[in-house]
Amino acid sequence: MITQNLIVQMEDADWNSVEEMPGLRYKFLIDANHTDSRGLSLGALEVATGAVLPPHHHAPQEIYLFYSGVGEVILGDDVHAVKPGTAVFIPEHCGHGLINKSTEPLAFYWIFPTDSWEEIEYIFDKPVGD
Repeated sequence: MITQNLIVQMEDADWNSVEEMPGLRYKFLIDANHTDSRGLSLGALEVATGAVLPPHHHAPQEIYLFYSGVGEVILGDDVHAVKPGTAVFIPEHCGHGLINKSTEPLAFYWIFPTDSWEEIEYIFDKPVGD
């Protein structure tokens, strides 16, 4: 097995963003479109101070592991505080979102049981940007 494309340094991955979601930026770490991997995908997302990841849901379950900042995760009808070291399991089709409550980026890793993040269809509770 060739393992040269199975190890990724976070600082080597490029940040991406989408115009419709100001204050959010993400990078792919382990993803079949970028690494020789399958079955799991891993990325990082930063939510700027005062920014939100709008409530949404999707078919696969997901895990968040926070490494920076302080904020709130909306999980179903509940709101929970998150900080570095907090892990969150998000069940299939469970609505969820984030609010950054700190003066630094709220940052976390996401993990999906998919080859690639591109396989996930995000369904937002209301149109993004409204």
